[in-house]
Amino acid sequence: SWNRGAQRLYGYTAEETVGRHIKLLAPAEVQHEVDGFMEALRTGRRIEPTETIRVKKDGRMMDVSVTISPVYDGDGRITGASAIARDITPLKRAQRELEEREGRVRLLMESTAEAILGLGSDGWCTFVNASCVRMLGFPSADQLVGRHIHDLVHGSRPSDHSAESCSIAAVLGTGVGAHSDDEIFTRIDGTSFLSEYWSYPVRHGAEIAGVVVTFLDVTERKHNEEEIRAGSRRREEFLAMLSHELRNPLSTVVNAAAVLHVRDTDAETRDRASRII
Repeated sequence: SWNRGAQRLYGYTAEETVGRHIKLLAPAEVQHEVDGFMEALRTGRRIEPTETIRVKKDGRMMDVSVTISPVYDGDGRITGASAIARDITPLKRAQRELEEREGRVRLLMESTAEAILGLGSDGWCTFVNASCVRMLGFPSADQLVGRHIHDLVHGSRPSDHSAESCSIAAVLGTGVGAHSDDEIFTRIDGTSFLSEYWSYPVRHGAEIAGVVVTFLDVTERKHNEEEIRAGSRRREEFLAMLSHELRNPLSTVVNAAAVLHVRDTDAETRDRASRII
């Protein structure tokens, strides 16, 4: 039999399908699947909702969810099968688009040099990228997920705040982003590095659903900045000394010239002043 729902779904009329094999609706690449369904039905098994591909009368492919049950006669013998199909093409298209978007986001996360990690509403890690795993020295991302942010970046080393007062996770309560360029983070092996981090809330409507944290190892940058500042201080000290040394000889010359302009200066004094100039 072939009802109006099947006609709307596949495009065939009852006259075009009754008496023909069900493989009419299956593209070549999944016809082996139909053979498996038929074998299962012969043993009385029901085909639970299964996602597969079917082809319409006009040749267009569509994603469907099919459920097939054996049909029995009065004596309990299998005389046929009843199939219910549902067009899930829009759903599958949306799923593929979502997977593609997630793939692009994942690629961006894995390609960036910045460490990125996500926190749930409880402050526990939900995802990390490769840079985060590398900077904190963990063997794999699995060892970070499910741990509190404070334990991840401060470990067992003493810090100036506790897990409860951690400024990174505090964003969950305040809803205000946090930033620091001189926070000390600890690696899994106990070594530490100077980091610059940004912690921003992720909102779902009016609620704060989590936090995204990004950070960088700025140890080398801070060292270079200190060297630049030290060089600047040395340069200023040198210029001050040079200015002092230059001012003293000029002061002597000025004083000697003044002596020469005094009329009653004795000859010996005038001679010394002349030699200085």
